[in-house]
Amino acid sequence: MPENNLFSARIAKVGLTPISPLPTPTQSPSPTIPSSPLPTPMQSPGQKGKIYGYVVNISGEPIESVKLRIKGIKTGYNSTTSSDLDGFFEFEELEADAYVLTAKKRGYKPSRQTITLAEGGETEVEITLKRTSRPSPPTIVKGVIFDNENGNPIKGAKITVRGISGSYTTGNKGKFLIELEPGKYTLRIKATGYQTKNTKIKLREGQTLTKNIGLKKSYGGWITELNPSVPCPDC
Repeated sequence: MPENNLFSARIAKVGLTPISPLPTPTQSPSPTIPSSPLPTPMQSPGQKGKIYGYVVNISGEPIESVKLRIKGIKTGYNSTTSSDLDGFFEFEELEADAYVLTAKKRGYKPSRQTITLAEGGETEVEITLKRTSRPSPPTIVKGVIFDNENGNPIKGAKITVRGISGSYTTGNKGKFLIELEPGKYTLRIKATGYQTKNTKIKLREGQTLTKNIGLKKSYGGWITELNPSVPCPDC
């Protein structure tokens, strides 16, 4: 008897059930988890910086009323200021850039330098101005402040120049004389009993500009015509 039949007969004799082979498990594919995009980092605005310093002469003494101009090479930023009594100046809220800084004052040789400012940086600068061998002629505005109605000069009129500290007062003949740097200015004239007046002027280097300015009288309060037939209780 063949061997396979003999083995089956033995199993049948003892009452056993043949064992069928176990099925091979089927592997299901692993689920794919979609990747979410990384958030884009928000860029904070660049920090502002400043350039500041002092203007001095060759002896280290401060020079006031020096006209300073700063201009950004890339940003195109442009601003002006003047040095104070201590020769101090300051430019704030500046972006990172290379800046050209110029300083001018009559009687001194102009200064020019380039300053590189990093983001949020603060750069201190000392500017030394040298006297010119031949001083340039002064730039002056002069004139008379007068009454617009009768032409009489106004004594004690107060004149201020916008952007420049201090004031000037007219004398007995209403005359004034102010020495300024070349440029555009606005004169503000005030006098008791007169309306305040603003006048714009433009001065070239070495120019003497004559500017006579008339003021209108100011009439305050109410004007009442009295009836002579009615007695005035407060008169």
